[in-house]
Amino acid sequence: MSKFAKWLGGAAAVALALGSLPANAQTPIKFTLDWVFQGPTSPFLVALEKGYYKAEGLDVTMDPGQGSAGAVQRVATGAYQIGFADVNATIEYNAKNPGKEVLCVFMAYDFAPFGVYALKKSGIKVPKDLEGKKLGAPVFDASFRLFPAFAKLNGISKWEHVNLTPQLREQSLVQGTVDFISGHYFSSMLDLKARGVKFDDIVAMRYVDFGMDVYGTNTRLEQVDLGKFAPGDELETQFSFDCWLTPQEYTLTVATQNADGSSHDWVDDAIAFEVVDAKAMAGVANLRAEVKWTKRKREHGSP
Repeated sequence: MSKFAKWLGGAAAVALALGSLPANAQTPIKFTLDWVFQGPTSPFLVALEKGYYKAEGLDVTMDPGQGSAGAVQRVATGAYQIGFADVNATIEYNAKNPGKEVLCVFMAYDFAPFGVYALKKSGIKVPKDLEGKKLGAPVFDASFRLFPAFAKLNGISKWEHVNLTPQLREQSLVQGTVDFISGHYFSSMLDLKARGVKFDDIVAMRYVDFGMDVYGTNTRLEQVDLGKFAPGDELETQFSFDCWLTPQEYTLTVATQNADGSSHDWVDDAIAFEVVDAKAMAGVANLRAEVKWTKRKREHGSP
């Protein structure tokens, strides 16, 4: 299973549906990225420059974004038909907007590039060294939004957040006004290098390297109505979806969700399993999970 997910809301379906159209029947498509034009978005830009979209009958306009949350909003409002954004931002939006879900249908990265970064001269070496330190990050940064979970997992109980614009993030770390920053690995490392910092002088803590697998696959809400339950009633749920998983150990976390998007009854690591197949593929073939459930009434007089 990939460790980092991005989504193309309906992109694959659009290409398949319009693939047989004549080249002169151009369908206008607005495509929003999550951030500025950079390495990870190059496949989309190359296709645009080489005319691959036009060859499929698509007149694509591609715009940079200002964060994954904004990209999700652009697609949700209909201003853009396709978006490229962090799957966690998509999950958060869907949880808060039942009935208006944005679909995630394509996974792009093999692992999550979320992380925090410090300079070696600060003395910071491991996550626990971040205790009580200043974290510089924009409030909409995906790594920052997930930092509380990373902190809890690694025993960090206290830190100070300094709200920075993306343009000042790496600069503030170099100047020493913050102790560490959060950001995507491929962005922050290169931005620091551009400011004269050698790679060997950077302490990079990718969340995936410190026990935090934040890649989600069940990004479609199935909206199965379970009805009303009396105290003591039991629910047995079975679900499945088609996917390929990279060989490693996995656990499954389960929760029930109310109609307002709030979740409860989390059961962490409910199922543990290991994939040993030598075929190292990653991705999701079908996000539409099959859900079966059985409700058992509590018998009268039972504890």
